[in-house]
Amino acid sequence: MNEKGKTSILEGLGEGDETKEKLRKLLGPLRILSRLLAIGLPVYSFLYIVDLLTPVGLFIYSGTHNAIFLAVVLTMVFLLVPASKSAPKNRVPWYDFLLIALSLAGVLYVAVVYEELLVTAGASVTLGQKILGLLTIFVLLEAVRRTMGWMLIFVSLFFLIHAKFTYLFPGPLHGANFSWARVLGYIYLPNQGIFGMILGIAASMVISFLTFGAFLDVSGAGKGFIKLALALLGHVRGGAAKVTILGSAMFGTITGSAIGEIGVIGSLSIPLMKRIGYEPTFAAGVEAASACGGIITPPVMGVVAFVMADLTGIKYGRICIAAILPALLYFLSIYCQLDLRAARKGLVGLPKAELPSVKEALRECWLLFIPLAVLVILMMVLLKEPTEAIYTAVGILILLRLPSRRRLTFSQIITALEKAGTSMIQITPLCAVAGIIVGSLTLTGLAITFSGIMLALAGGNLLLLAILTGVAIYIMGMGISMVASYILLGVLVAPAMTQMGVPVIVAHFFILYISVSMFITPPYAPAAYVAGAIAQADPIRTGFQAMKLAVVAYLVPFISIYQPALLAEGTVVEVAVAAVTAIVAVFCLSVGL
Repeated sequence: MNEKGKTSILEGLGEGDETKEKLRKLLGPLRILSRLLAIGLPVYSFLYIVDLLTPVGLFIYSGTHNAIFLAVVLTMVFLLVPASKSAPKNRVPWYDFLLIALSLAGVLYVAVVYEELLVTAGASVTLGQKILGLLTIFVLLEAVRRTMGWMLIFVSLFFLIHAKFTYLFPGPLHGANFSWARVLGYIYLPNQGIFGMILGIAASMVISFLTFGAFLDVSGAGKGFIKLALALLGHVRGGAAKVTILGSAMFGTITGSAIGEIGVIGSLSIPLMKRIGYEPTFAAGVEAASACGGIITPPVMGVVAFVMADLTGIKYGRICIAAILPALLYFLSIYCQLDLRAARKGLVGLPKAELPSVKEALRECWLLFIPLAVLVILMMVLLKEPTEAIYTAVGILILLRLPSRRRLTFSQIITALEKAGTSMIQITPLCAVAGIIVGSLTLTGLAITFSGIMLALAGGNLLLLAILTGVAIYIMGMGISMVASYILLGVLVAPAMTQMGVPVIVAHFFILYISVSMFITPPYAPAAYVAGAIAQADPIRTGFQAMKLAVVAYLVPFISIYQPALLAEGTVVEVAVAAVTAIVAVFCLSVGL
């Protein structure tokens, strides 16, 4: 076997850290400070989550923890994320120091007096609290603008204005006349708003999972999984594209980021697909569609499966079982289309001399499957809490590496912690702003009214309701990360579907699938833009090609509301019949496409 060939085929493997590229490159004390904050965030979260602070006399309320977590992240945002393209990239301007001061004042105030706020529950809001509340909302909106753009700002401002001026709105949007003290007290002070459940998910579940993913990443998961995929499928007809499918399913389920997965897997798979004869647009479409599929692949499904379990109260194991058949159909559809296209065009596989053997690939990555298996067993069999299971898996990963010649070094551990902390820069402000929206909805009762509006517009027609829900998901989800999009829309639109008799798990999977498909649906289609850039292909055409390949992602959500057996809702016979008919339908559809 040609060792040089095998090395060259993997040398294009990227890092896939799209967040880091947008950050300032600081020097001196500020660089040290930003790194310490990023490293310290997952360490502090671990100590809090596994309750190692209480024995040393540091009892911290959940809301206090959320506030401390948010304060650290906001400090990192204004240290590292420039205000605009023309803003300084290697130093922190004065106005960002001012924003850091405002952030710390507003957020740490809640952390310090949280116990007192639990007693008063925002009943009496002082002038100082009003000012701090407005300042906190302002810095949160600015943090979201820098990290994710304007869309969520417009949405949150609408709900915030509606909360104050409900009495001026017509029809179903009309409500009581709330004072600013009541609005700010509800959103800023107690648990219903900024420092409530959604931020709590980011400060516990999400940071835990991202820490796990970061440790897998520095352990070589990306290269290990793609090497295994090359060994298994690289030599078959159209093998480069099929490698993309398997590599994306394995790596994407861990990262939970379609864009990040494209950066890692796509940097290798797209050139390989072009090399054996696939057109650039098609190669980019395959990568974009496959990357999105990783998010819906059990058992991990990014962090979404854990968040869904937390939001719905449905067991993690049940969610994973529900996801099996749709994920199988998704990748089967892509695989069949790839194979038929390769046969039609006479495309061959990659030369075996350039590919690693299965034995060699497993020798490099088999250790990575053990913590994943432990995670699944702890969650599905022993029914442990997600955060407990995740940190156990991280510990096992580190221990397994100790006797290995590829053991994790201290530098790699620091890199993993820093990466996990930095990854929260996008997610945390979004979750805090989503808390503003949820707090406004709860105060005004619009959460219930919104479902009523959707039901009224649908006129009792379930299909029309599903279409309206899909449109709402697409519009409101643009510019929002996968996790934040799912959380926000799960609160807003899922109740309307459940009121029409759709099972809770089906309604939430509907939101998940539409949210995933949004990443390849033009004109938004961020996954298509990233994959298209690597392939030097038109992003819009790439998006439409990815939509064609990922057609199952558009069909399963709508079919499942009428046939819940696709999500394992029903008897064994019903699920088996649904599986067989769906597999046959996918094959026929692939032939037609």
